[in-house]
Amino acid sequence: MSLNDVYRDRHYDAGNVYIAGSLSGRVIKIGTAKNMGGYPRYLQNKKYGSLRDWELLYYVWVDEGAGRIEHEARSRLQQYKTMRGYEKDGRWQKGR
Repeated sequence: MSLNDVYRDRHYDAGNVYIAGSLSGRVIKIGTAKNMGGYPRYLQNKKYGSLRDWELLYYVWVDEGAGRIEHEARSRLQQYKTMRGYEKDGRWQKGR
């Protein structure tokens, strides 16, 4: 499966659209996930954005278009975007 296939599937699939926040970093993260059980702990353990205090602020299940909704929300908040580097599974990543 190519990245285009993955992106397309995520764009149209059902899933949770969530907003998580880090008080210490003064940032929010918008994303999608199939299963929200334990997801804040996942972000904290992975130190997403080199931050450990992620809290799940809001999430909603949508029957279709989870990735599209995530993309649209990010587009509307583009002017506030910040880039943060962090290590994930031994590799340097960019979080935005």
